[in-house]
Amino acid sequence: MIELIVIADDFTGALDTSVQFAKRGISTGVVCRRTFEPDKCADGVRVVCIDAETRHLKPDEAYETVFAIAKAAFNSGIRMIYKKVDSTLRGQIGSEIAGALDAAKGENLAFAPAFPATGRTTVDGRQLLNGRPIHESVFAMDPFEPIIRSDIAGIIKSQRSIDTQNVPINQSPVKMTGGVEIYDAATDDDLDRLAGTIVRRGYRLAAGSAGLAWALGGKMAPDHTVRPVLEKKSGFLAVCGSLNPISARQIKTAEQNGFIKLEFPEWLIEGRARENPGEYEALLNEVSMLIGSGKRVILTVAGCGCEACAVGDMVAARELVARSIGEFVKEWYLRESDCALVIVGGDTLHAFVKCLGIDAELRPAFELEPGVVLSIIQVNAGTIQIVSKAGGFGGDDVYMRIAKAVMTEKTVVKEGVHS
Repeated sequence: MIELIVIADDFTGALDTSVQFAKRGISTGVVCRRTFEPDKCADGVRVVCIDAETRHLKPDEAYETVFAIAKAAFNSGIRMIYKKVDSTLRGQIGSEIAGALDAAKGENLAFAPAFPATGRTTVDGRQLLNGRPIHESVFAMDPFEPIIRSDIAGIIKSQRSIDTQNVPINQSPVKMTGGVEIYDAATDDDLDRLAGTIVRRGYRLAAGSAGLAWALGGKMAPDHTVRPVLEKKSGFLAVCGSLNPISARQIKTAEQNGFIKLEFPEWLIEGRARENPGEYEALLNEVSMLIGSGKRVILTVAGCGCEACAVGDMVAARELVARSIGEFVKEWYLRESDCALVIVGGDTLHAFVKCLGIDAELRPAFELEPGVVLSIIQVNAGTIQIVSKAGGFGGDDVYMRIAKAVMTEKTVVKEGVHS
């Protein structure tokens, strides 16, 4: 029986949040659709995460999407809804929270976006990254969604007129109806205490990142189901569709440690692959040859000069780039399945899964480190393992650590040299 619905705004966020419940031994599935359809969920699943892809929608569209999902869930008898938000507060947070509140008709929502394991904390109602306000961090330079403020109430109210209150650590909220309680949290223990309060007081609405999800999962009884086995691979391909400066730094570190970086050509990311069939085939062969020779390869995006970018339509540009990359990765993976596949960036991951034509649940299986998730997709008689992360997660050496975790011992690279 489904007990909890997570509504996520992008794919990597859906996975890094849902895996928090899976790690607790709770049967969890992730679906890629903007509706709640319980009859399409696998038997025995207790937590269903819906990747609603609302982050880049217009505010009213994001509101309507979340409202419809939440209303359908409550009408189906779902006990609780968790609105997953980006831990750096990107996206239509105010509009999405408003949709959940209106579906619940007068109930309050407990909001704690902190994710201490990745340096995201909430102090005096402001969101910090490694102690600095997020609008002073690298996320202020995001080419698509630059963060311009750090006060959570202000961000919410800039999108929707909603009553809010800040709740300091170890304090209780004042009485309100149909509003948002914004909780400070600097440690996992802070989030654990809040999760206990949410359960004890019977909240039906909560919102936050993977941090609060982990704490809430600890208040649910585990299934004691058998965990999947990590299948290590001989090859390694990472595909990075993120333009976050953190991603660029991680790739540079990987290059310094023996990884090979290839940039997608402009004609491919601009959707002109059919005009260049010879070059397209040559790129597929080059990637296969490098991986076959023992190289660990990272495919990345340098930038985009498509018509949508030229006229400032960043939503269309983002979709075009993600779709073009997703189609290429699908074509390559159908040829080279004995390879660890890492996808960085929610748009890129979503496009890849859609290009596969899959309308099934993904099962988050392992969290290799905070924000880095290995998921399993059932495809016909077989499975696909995908490692995913958001562009802003992980340290500079994240690619080396992922490779060590997912590659067979004989192909793991030590000190930049293949053994």
